[in-house]
Amino acid sequence: MDVRSVYLDTGAIVKRYVVEDGSDRVDAVYKEAYAGRLVIGFSMWNIGEVATVFDEYKRRGNFWEFLRVFLRSLWVRLGFLRGLIS
Repeated sequence: MDVRSVYLDTGAIVKRYVVEDGSDRVDAVYKEAYAGRLVIGFSMWNIGEVATVFDEYKRRGNFWEFLRVFLRSLWVRLGFLRGLIS
């Protein structure tokens, strides 16, 4: 089986947690990774850049919307992980 690799830049990582144009495409990438057909990669630099973007959401007053979406996606992922463990 041939597994592809995909690099996610900062914008794509943010789209995973904040609903905006392109979020559905990033979700599709993650679904492929969960199914084992794709490996997702990113740079350690992305972590700092994503933190800066989230700080900007907080300063603009959009932080609670981000937090709501982030917690929802985390809940979904935890449910997925529970399915893998059982």
